[in-house]
Amino acid sequence: MVKLVYSERIIHSILVTVDNLPQQRVPEKVMPLRLPQGGFLVFDSGGSLTMSPDNAHRYAPYVSLAKAIDSGKLVELYMRLYPLF
Repeated sequence: MVKLVYSERIIHSILVTVDNLPQQRVPEKVMPLRLPQGGFLVFDSGGSLTMSPDNAHRYAPYVSLAKAIDSGKLVELYMRLYPLF
């Protein structure tokens, strides 16, 4: 699986991302996760652009990662690292 998380800078990235939420965009260089591969796909259905269902493939690794996370262990990790936040 492609490495999705920038683990070496995760705390900094989360803090900067949260700090930037009121803005229109968050700079890619500070995101805690890598962006999905490929571009956003659309198709023309009779002159009207529609989101392609193939976009789901781009996000499948992220969904798998979210499903695999043990929420209890994630909370424990957050509590242990809280002083760094």
